Amino acid sequence: MQKLLGITLFLVSAALNAATYNLTQLQSLSAGGDSLAYGLNDNGTVVGQSYNSTTAQLEAVVWSSGTVVSIGVKGLARAVNNSGVVIGETGTATLLSDGEAFMWQAGAYTNLGTLGGSIAGAYDINESGVITGISTGACTRCRFVPCVQI
Repeated sequence: MQKLLGITLFLVSAALNAATYNLTQLQSLSAGGDSLAYGLNDNGTVVGQSYNSTTAQLEAVVWSSGTVVSIGVKGLARAVNNSGVVIGETGTATLLSDGEAFMWQAGAYTNLGTLGGSIAGAYDINESGVITGISTGACTRCRFVPCVQI
């Protein structure tokens, strides 16, 4: 009987403390176009990519306050910090980079380039603005800050 009472109390406690969630469908750049979310910050800003029928390509995008904004490049946005700095990469990749790393803030686009090789991708950014990613260069495959051979 004690086991049954303990399980019942646990279930009641879990039900009372259950988290509630709001699901939001993210708008795409084009009607019927696909969108993929890759990152979000504590302010509710979401980043990823969306199909644009005008350019016929997947573009890096930012969703904020229910509105989707194209960063203006073929590629994807992977992360955004709480200051609104967005990072990602140009190109066609979704898992591995095949373009160049970029940073975007308040409408200003900055190409971060590579470490001397042909490809790079920015994967994450912290609140101090330190960006991690991958690049070809002096190492066969290198991480940003610091460059460590893997």
